[in-house]
Amino acid sequence: GLLLAANPHKNRTVFAEVFQDNPVSARILTQSGFEYISDAEAYSVARGCAVPTWTYLRRMG
Repeated sequence: GLLLAANPHKNRTVFAEVFQDNPVSARILTQSGFEYISDAEAYSVARGCAVPTWTYLRRMG
């Protein structure tokens, strides 16, 4: 969105992570210029366990 486009911290690379059971969020990332880079795991407080994730990156102009 707008914050990513504004890039107020002048980041050269932005990373994002989504739970693998949420393909809609993954699709939004790829449509926003993010590239898939790897599988990982993250702890979910709401679920009380580690959950598989997909990791993405976007190189900023």
